[in-house]
Amino acid sequence: MALAEEGPADGRLLADERTDPRYEPLARRLAEVEQIETPTLMIQGADNRCDLLAGSADQERFFTGGYRARA
Repeated sequence: MALAEEGPADGRLLADERTDPRYEPLARRLAEVEQIETPTLMIQGADNRCDLLAGSADQERFFTGGYRARA
């Protein structure tokens, strides 16, 4: 499995974090989605330093089937 040299600059990965190009088609499809109809529960560690709790706030507009975030 070959990994790309560095991750995308979208804020979701560290600048030097390598990605797996096998997932690139899925990443492109996900980028096209504006809203998700499936009820969603976001469970996140309160001490998660890679994905801050503030990044999960006010995301309801993207989930037409309902959205709740819990730490």
